[in-house]
Amino acid sequence: MTPELTTVQDALSTAAEAAQQALADINTTWASWTSGRIDTDTAMAAISDHLTTAREQGALQ
Repeated sequence: MTPELTTVQDALSTAAEAAQQALADINTTWASWTSGRIDTDTAMAAISDHLTTAREQGALQ
């Protein structure tokens, strides 16, 4: 396996893991909001933060 291929596979793995984590965090936030544990502004800010982090980690384009 070439070093370039390994790097691409590592990047894809990292991006996939970041996407999975973002989705899990967003689902948790959504559940907290729909159950009334957090208000709408807090939920939307948290979801926005999770999406920004996912973008920074290469999970979203």
